[in-house]
Amino acid sequence: MKQVIFSQILAENGVTNFSGLFDENGLPVRVELEKNEDGVVLTVLHRELSEDEQQEICIAHEHCQDCPLCEQCDAECGEI
Repeated sequence: MKQVIFSQILAENGVTNFSGLFDENGLPVRVELEKNEDGVVLTVLHRELSEDEQQEICIAHEHCQDCPLCEQCDAECGEI
């Protein structure tokens, strides 16, 4: 897993979005950094996976219990 180092100066209120990032399980996330009068808020959101992406993630894991999508599976081991 690559480490991403990024710096940005937030001089005014606004929202900055970061895409192309992944969580510790390798699932894609969208990161939103918002600055307002109250301070700074960092939000990490999982984006909706396509059926092909879900299948690719499932196939990459030998055992269902190791798959980060295990709880979302409709069927036994490996099928979504």
